[in-house]
Amino acid sequence: MKQIFRNYLEWEDWQRGMYAPMKPELEERMIEDAIQLLSNSDKCLAFMERVTITMPIATLVNLTNLGCNRKAWIGQASCFEYAGCVDLATRIAWWKLEPQQQNEANEIAKLVINEWEQQCLNKQLVLMF
Repeated sequence: MKQIFRNYLEWEDWQRGMYAPMKPELEERMIEDAIQLLSNSDKCLAFMERVTITMPIATLVNLTNLGCNRKAWIGQASCFEYAGCVDLATRIAWWKLEPQQQNEANEIAKLVINEWEQQCLNKQLVLMF
C-alpha cells in the first residue's frame, strides 16, 4: 500500500482536539467513556466505521501508514468520536480492559481496517504495488 501524506493541520482528529492535553477534571469521565466504548462490540464497531467517514483525511493518513499502530489509532479516534476522549484517556482506558476485551476491540479494528482497504481498492483511491 502506498502511504499517503497530508499536513497535520488537515487531519480532522488534530483539528478537533484529539491530541489535546487531558483536563484533570475530565480525566475520569473520559477514561470511563473509552472503556464503555471499547468493551461494547456493537458500539465499538459502529464508531470505528463512523471514523472512516467523519475523518477521511486522518483515516487516509493513518491507515495507509503500515509503520504505525493502525488498530490503536482507529480505537483512539473512535473513542474521540464517541465521547470526545483525548488520545491519552483512551491509552489509559486500554490498560483497564480485560485481555478478552482488548482482543475483541483489536479484532473489530482489524475488520474495519480491512473493510476500509477493500473500499479503497474498489474505488482505486490507494495505489497498491
